[in-house]
Parts: sequence; C-alpha cells; structure tokens
Amino acid sequence: MIIKIENKIYLLNINSVGKKILNSNKVKIISLFIFIALTSIDILNFLNLGYQNEIMGENKKAIVVLTGGSKRLEEGFQLLQKKMGNALFISGVNPIVTKKDLSIILNNNNSEDKNILFNCCVYYEKKSKNTQTNSIEANKWLIKNEYNEIILVTSSYHMPRSIYEFKKNAPDIIIYPWNIFHKEKTILNKIEKFTLEYLKYNLIRLQYLFIVMKIKNKIISLLSVIMLILITAIIAVLGLPCLVLPRKYTAKLINFWSKIMLSFFKNFDGLDWVVEGTDNIPKGPFVVASKHQSVWDTIFFTAFFTDAAMVLKRVIIMIPFYGLHAIKAKMIWLDRKGHSKALKKLIKQGKNCKKANRPIVIFPEGTRSKVGQKNDYKPGVTALYKFLNIPCVPVALNSGVYWETKGLKRNKGKIIVKFIEPIKPGLDREKFEEKLEIAIESETKILIDRSN
Repeated sequence: MIIKIENKIYLLNINSVGKKILNSNKVKIISLFIFIALTSIDILNFLNLGYQNEIMGENKKAIVVLTGGSKRLEEGFQLLQKKMGNALFISGVNPIVTKKDLSIILNNNNSEDKNILFNCCVYYEKKSKNTQTNSIEANKWLIKNEYNEIILVTSSYHMPRSIYEFKKNAPDIIIYPWNIFHKEKTILNKIEKFTLEYLKYNLIRLQYLFIVMKIKNKIISLLSVIMLILITAIIAVLGLPCLVLPRKYTAKLINFWSKIMLSFFKNFDGLDWVVEGTDNIPKGPFVVASKHQSVWDTIFFTAFFTDAAMVLKRVIIMIPFYGLHAIKAKMIWLDRKGHSKALKKLIKQGKNCKKANRPIVIFPEGTRSKVGQKNDYKPGVTALYKFLNIPCVPVALNSGVYWETKGLKRNKGKIIVKFIEPIKPGLDREKFEEKLEIAIESETKILIDRSN
C-alpha cells in the first residue's frame, strides 16, 4: 500500500505488519487468557447445575427419578411423601426388577401409609437404557399425564447433561433439579468422572443447539441466501450485453431471472405457490395494487408478467448490476421523500407504461407488513388510478406466513396469490381508497386463515 505524507511517498507492506501483530506475544497471551476465562466460566456453570436443589411454586409437578445410582429412588420417594410432587415416575428400571422389588426398596419397613402411597402414585418403565431414552420415555409419560413441571432426581455429576436431554425432547418443560451427592473414593476418580461428564455435557449441548435452537435450519437458510445472491450476480453479469440492446431484451432477462428464483425457492426450500382469480386480469393497461408481506412478492410479479413495470424504491438502483438492468427495463422509481414532485414523476412514468401497454405493479402500503397487520395506504396508487384512468386490480396474498417479513428466512408451504375483481376507473378518491383497502385486507385475512 502506498501512502503520501508531507509530499513524501512511503510503501507500507500490510502483510508483514499483519504478521508481526498476529505473531506478537501479547496477542497470544491475551487470546490464551480469554480462552481460559471462557472455559472457566463454562465449567463453573456446569458445576452450578450439579449443586443446586431448589423447588419453586405450588403448581402440579411430577417427580422423575433416573435410575443408575444409589439413593436416587429413596430420595425421590421421600419427596413424594413430603408432597413436593403429585406422582413419582421411575425411568430405566432393570427388566428383572418387579413391582414387589420396588415396593421393598422404597418401603423396607412395610409401612401401611407407604404402601398406599406406592400403589397410588408410583409409576415406572423398563425400556430405557441410557439418559437419552430416559428422557424420551419420561416425556411420553409426562405428556400422557399432562405434567409440564418436574422435579428431576439424579446424581449431581449427571444432572447437567440430564437437563439438556429433557430440554432437547421437550423445550418448554420446567425442570427443578434435585441432586444426589456422592463421595468418590479418590480425587483421581472424581476428576475422571467430572471430565467424562463434562465432555458428554458439551456433546448434548451441541445436539440441543442443532435440534431446539434450529442451528441446522439457520445454516441451510444461510446457504440458500448465498445461492440466491450468486445466481442473481451470475445472471446480471452474463446479461450485461442486454444493456446495449433494445429494452425488451432486458425485460426478458428480468422475467427469466424471476422465474429461476421462484423455481429455486420451490425446489430448494419447498416453497410453492398457486395463483387464483386470473380471470380478473383485464386486457390492456392496468394497475396491480398488491398486499406486500415479503421479498417474494416483488420477484413473483416480475415472473408472472412478462414485462411488468414495478414501482420500486429508488435504493434498488444501488444494487450492483441488477440496478442497471432495472433502469434499462424502465421500472418506475419512487422517491418517498419527494412528496408532490415524486408523485408527478410517478404519473409521468406511469403514462409511458400505459402507452407501452405494460401492467404497473405497486404496493399501496409502500413497505412490507407483518401477517395480520396493515400499514397506511400511500397516495401513489390513487394517483396512478386517477390520472391514468385505467382499471386497478387488487391482489391479496399470504406470503408472510412462509417468508419472513423483514428478512430472507423461508419455510415450506404454498403461497396463495389472488387477483380480485378490478376496480373500474371513474371513482372519486375516497370511494376508490375505501374499496381498494377493504378488498385487499379482507381477502388477505381469508388467505391467511386458509393457511393455518
């Protein structure tokens, strides 16, 4: 890199400077310190999960005991006797153990009160062989008996991992840990058990992130966005020669790109669509006034109509390459801050589109609205309807159900786009705006209800 200071030229080797910074001992020490600090905090959190016994509230609770260690069954039964839970569920009972055996373990003095309690409120299963199956079988029983809060009884070293196993299968469950503490024979045994459990704990946390926090879905969504950008960039660059050809070739390019995008969403994301009310589309020039819930809407209309004139924000011009194609295709630019001047330009561009017999597509709200919400309708659509004196076709859709309103996240499903009966020219401003808003919002609500 060449820099100039006081008329003197210096050559700065950024690579060598960067290497010196990265190789400096200070950076290495700080990085090591940060790593040790974060690891220490995580270990302290792990230890804390294994050393807290706290039961909150008086809601209906079940006591769940995971077999595999001493004192767990006895402690769980004592909690039941103290009425800290309504029922006791024992997970992972050895197949050779009978109900009578369990009764003897929990009631070795053959107390009549304990027998009554055992027979009415103790349940167990023998299918589980490890912590994962413990949580699966226990959750089946909890769902069947309508329990959402549990007192989880297991060994202290085993508690952190058990909590994540239960949360992985039932994210909304409320867990109150009840730890059973054991003394290890030697310090070496304690370190060995702690290390093994800490490693297992981190593995189950990763599974939890992928399953419950939907990290996998987010990675796939990110890859999808990258693919979308790459496809757009490739088509835009390869289509640069269209900029020196007549406008119709750029219009065909945008139409082709839009169809590719819809096909990509359908095959990669499982996002299909269906169009209703096509018999309401008039012949000749007309205005399409559509509900706007996602990015998908803009792409759809340039794919559905071979030469649509989209009313777009001026910022679209700034998108590399695509902006050039949009200018060449003579899309309609709207500067929101321009007010009366912007409306005059809108009408002027609209008249040119009318002469070219191109459908004009506008989103009356001016921006995307969340499902079930409505933004104020802007005057642009009324200006086009009044001054161009052409029909206006209201359009309802439910794209926001499957595509994030303010982002690119997509879900599987089928978007419905419905063309509503056109509003003939000649209405005054108030009647037109009232009729348009009622048509779009009422039909949109119906489509959203259909998708639920």
